[in-house]
Amino acid sequence: MLALSWSPLVRATTARVVRRALATKVPVEIAEKPHVVLQDGAEYRVPAPEEVTEMPRKFRQLGNEAIFELSIHGKHGATRERLVREIMRVDQCDWVVARQKVSEMNDVNDKFIPFAQVPYYVGMTSGFLGGLISLPLVFHKGTVVWFAENVVKMDPSEIPVDEMTTWWTVGSFSWSYMEPLLGTLSFVLLAAQFSRANMQHLEFHPYSSKINAMRGDRLCRLYPNYEKSIVREFAITDSWNR
Repeated sequence: MLALSWSPLVRATTARVVRRALATKVPVEIAEKPHVVLQDGAEYRVPAPEEVTEMPRKFRQLGNEAIFELSIHGKHGATRERLVREIMRVDQCDWVVARQKVSEMNDVNDKFIPFAQVPYYVGMTSGFLGGLISLPLVFHKGTVVWFAENVVKMDPSEIPVDEMTTWWTVGSFSWSYMEPLLGTLSFVLLAAQFSRANMQHLEFHPYSSKINAMRGDRLCRLYPNYEKSIVREFAITDSWNR
């Protein structure tokens, strides 16, 4: 009789729970309370339909304290919404106008990003090409012979062309002069990574952190009317690819 007093949405939700339980062969019983289920002898509270309709789905639907908590943890959506509310407070405008102001600030913040990305694109491209080129330089017979004659300056009589019948034998020969180069490059990269890790422990800012700090300082100078910490957090958490 209690089920007859439930709303259609509650009954539909209950039916889905029961169907899911039957599909997984786990016995589920509906308790006397409409938003509680019994499973394996334990009572579990489930969300009520009116509760889920009030669930925030966007940062703009969160309260001020939640926005503050998320922003200090570096969530860009929260830092953006926090800046929107700061603009609303200072400029005495509505949310839509403040959001347009934030979009303008975002464009200003991203103005020099293409130049800052150049070292990363250079590193990414050179790393990819270097790894790709190393394969034929070590295992391709024609490339190995050409490299040995023209770069290593080996005498043709010293190159055992007839013995290079498989890529294993080609690699065995080329490794005699490629090992110092590839090994040294690998160690240089390892040393650079180790140095960067220690720089971070000492709070010496690597390149990306330095660029982010410069972005934050620049945006604060361009928009001095707003709280500096809020503007700075927005600038720093803003992705380079947005």
